[in-house]
Amino acid sequence: MNHLTWVELNREAYRFNMEHFRKLAGNNRKIMAIIKSNAYGHGLYETALLAQECGNADMLGVYSLQEAKHLYGKGIKLPIFIMGYVMAEEFNDIARHDFSICISSLDQLKAVAETIGTKTLKIHLKFDTGLRRLGFLPEETQELLAWLSEHENFRVEGIFSHFANIEDTVSHDFAKEQRDTFEKMCAPFMKKYNPLRHIACSAAGLLFPDTYFEMIRSGISMYGMWPSKETLITSLKSNMAGELKPVLSWKTRIAQVKDVKPGDTVGYGRSHAITRPGRIAIIPVGYNDGYCRKYSNSAKVIVRGIEAPVIGRICMNMSMIDVSHIKDASREDEVILIGSCGNSSVTADFLAGISDTINYEVTTRISPFIPRVIV
Repeated sequence: MNHLTWVELNREAYRFNMEHFRKLAGNNRKIMAIIKSNAYGHGLYETALLAQECGNADMLGVYSLQEAKHLYGKGIKLPIFIMGYVMAEEFNDIARHDFSICISSLDQLKAVAETIGTKTLKIHLKFDTGLRRLGFLPEETQELLAWLSEHENFRVEGIFSHFANIEDTVSHDFAKEQRDTFEKMCAPFMKKYNPLRHIACSAAGLLFPDTYFEMIRSGISMYGMWPSKETLITSLKSNMAGELKPVLSWKTRIAQVKDVKPGDTVGYGRSHAITRPGRIAIIPVGYNDGYCRKYSNSAKVIVRGIEAPVIGRICMNMSMIDVSHIKDASREDEVILIGSCGNSSVTADFLAGISDTINYEVTTRISPFIPRVIV
């Protein structure tokens, strides 16, 4: 592959994960593939293309109008839902492209009406059932319903909400409260609009069939990563566990190999000291690329099927690894930053543990300028 640093997306792994989600959802429900934020680092267009080619998604969830227009311009035909906040000057553009948008307050809805006039617009109403982020509160739903009844050009295509605490716990009482609140808030809208209700994220989709309603959102699980250890534990206990296959591999190449001797130090701050004769390799990846500085002296990579430790501080554009134990490691050899080869593996969860974060952030941080390649 003619790249210095690149991300590979495994088509069969993606298909496998989506087929698993489809089995859980059944054929009578829709699936929204969440590809916001550059598809959690997997590549916005490339992931949309996979969703379109594999035919397992009914709708794509993006964050912004910019993301939606990028996909539209590249010929993606699946319906697109913009999940984030949209400014007033963007409404006409959205209506022209027939995108669906999130509406989270009556003020926003009135601003939309003033902007688009009699144009038709597809909307998904965002209900705040306990996260206290964007969304209508329960006490606002009657006023909302009354206003919509007077503005027939607004097509209520969907109603949705987000769970506040379904991934990071094995106790799901609050999630159940949110689910019940959501159903009650939706009830007055069902007969008039028959909307697609969606509150189930990956964790809910893997655990709780009673959250599925008419559509479920496949996010992190679509990419072959578990939302959390707690989700995996609960899934195993409930006999709903299924295998997930990581879609993403992140790779680079060795730029130089050099000998080192005892007494040498490696990198800024001289944070790694050489204690015996050996060899190090320099790889052209650093924190500018999303390879976190916290991986310094802690992470590992794979070269020729063998794990190699990262030594010294991660630089802006480069990092160093110890290849003393890897025979014939050479310039332009492939280096796996995330992925597996033989019995060796480096996962996003492993790197998340080093940097005290979540696997979502590890992959989302990967620079959008790095090529994504479907394999």
